[in-house]
Amino acid sequence: MSLWTSLEPTSSTVTPGAGAATFTLKVRNNGDTVEEYQLSVLGPLSRFCQFTPDKLRLFPGDEGTVTLTVKVPRTPEVLAGPTPIGVRVVPREHPELSDVAEGTVTVTSFGDLRAEMNPVTVRGRAALQRQQPGQRSTGDPAGRPR
Repeated sequence: MSLWTSLEPTSSTVTPGAGAATFTLKVRNNGDTVEEYQLSVLGPLSRFCQFTPDKLRLFPGDEGTVTLTVKVPRTPEVLAGPTPIGVRVVPREHPELSDVAEGTVTVTSFGDLRAEMNPVTVRGRAALQRQQPGQRSTGDPAGRPR
């Protein structure tokens, strides 16, 4: 019993809030029985990932493909920069033979600058409030917005 996995491409880029990174996972059943494979994503972007289909059932010697889509929201909680991602493939009948295909998703940075003037109609002085809820980079330990 064995399986073979491949993630293509091995790296991709995603812009938060716009578009998605798409990967193709290939799985081959090198065993001698029909096998169903459970799929899961490892890493900090796992909650933003979706498989189509969400599991595979393969006859011996067959190869199947799954599309992995990574859609990252435009929030400061998601760090900009390269982020490792792993796809765990676990055979239902032989979970001890699991495998992990690895890749990288590069999340582009964004900035968001907002200004608000209070009061809106002014005679004399007014206060201007500036907010910069941008995102941090994975390479910026100080956590400064980019």
